[in-house]
Amino acid sequence: MRINTKYVMLIVLALFQFSAIAQENSHLAQQKASLYYGGKIITMEGDSPMYVDAVVEQAGKIVYAGSKQKAENAYSHARMVNLTGKTLLPGFIEPHLHPSIAALMLPNDTIAPHQWKKPNGISKATKTPKAFQQQLKQSIANAPENKMHFIWGYHQLWHGDLVGNCSTNMLAKTNR
Repeated sequence: MRINTKYVMLIVLALFQFSAIAQENSHLAQQKASLYYGGKIITMEGDSPMYVDAVVEQAGKIVYAGSKQKAENAYSHARMVNLTGKTLLPGFIEPHLHPSIAALMLPNDTIAPHQWKKPNGISKATKTPKAFQQQLKQSIANAPENKMHFIWGYHQLWHGDLVGNCSTNMLAKTNR
């Protein structure tokens, strides 16, 4: 009986693939999971609200959404988290920033009370009226001539009265 080398190689490759998948699944099973239950859990799937009894998170990913009983059976090692009647919307990463706001805000200078990580760098926190004025002057000085210039982040509680604290010359320069 003659053994075909191609078939042997195919079988060996398949065994390696199955071994790699088994190792990955074993690694995932060893990572601690969290099973959330006991509240309104809205999956955010589809066009209308869909509620489930439980959600399981493992390694930073949602690995299960459905009945609590099935979750307990499949993830018996999971840490149990009772939502005590609270609502969970799994999957939200940043629930407020709309794409249109980002499109308007991100290209502009940010002079805000909190640090912002943006695609073009980090805008440092500016928490006092004096610091705001210095940042605003710098932003205006760096702005191209005869172009509309927007700045995002002003807040009266941290930065004070905008008109009262900014010099007439600085504001006039914005109208070049």
